[in-house]
Amino acid sequence: MTYLAWNTSEGCGKLFAEHKDYIGCFPQTIAQVLRNRTFSQAANLSVGRGSLNRVLPLAQSALTQAALLTRIRFWLVLFIVGLVLSGITAFPLQRELVLLNHLMGVPLMAQAGEPALHTWLRRVLDAVTATNRDYPFLAYGTDWLAFGHLVIAVAFLGPLRDPVRNRWVLKFGLIACAGVVPLALIAGTVRGIPVYWRLIDCSFGVVGAIPLLLCLLWTGRLERAVSWSRTAAG
Repeated sequence: MTYLAWNTSEGCGKLFAEHKDYIGCFPQTIAQVLRNRTFSQAANLSVGRGSLNRVLPLAQSALTQAALLTRIRFWLVLFIVGLVLSGITAFPLQRELVLLNHLMGVPLMAQAGEPALHTWLRRVLDAVTATNRDYPFLAYGTDWLAFGHLVIAVAFLGPLRDPVRNRWVLKFGLIACAGVVPLALIAGTVRGIPVYWRLIDCSFGVVGAIPLLLCLLWTGRLERAVSWSRTAAG
């Protein structure tokens, strides 16, 4: 059971465990509330000084902040993992293409009536193989591409730690996702990329923007909840 007592001198609620061991003060931080998620009902409250009507909204706000922060961090972790994987997989392109062609059942030689995807995958593998054999320095460009993904992933550690203070990183990510679509459509056309592959590239920007939009929405709610708690506690 979790108990909560209102401390008028410190101007904040204090959470206590079953044996009234001090856990933390809220809403000064959210981390203390995350340490115990069982608190939810007034029956579990032991109220010291102050009014129960004043304590309960603060407690509910603290739990709301904890839930929002958990959602934000969950989706940001997935987004960061996606960026890291995108970066790492940009290094061994030839080996990955060999594996992809094998998994897709692409024959070494062109076959009559074969799917357009098979023709494209074989052509890409042949091009990368020839480039790595004759002009290996060109792969240096994709090495920097991989590095760029990893650096961007590091930037999102900011909102992972404090989404309210680092909201600008979420907006930056949304701008980058929006830029994926015109780049894929324009540059893809110039470089002779098939339409279906350009659409696949566009989907990365669309799919990536969804968790960032959700995180930006939840960050706004989190900021309002924190602001209200500080005002109410004061």
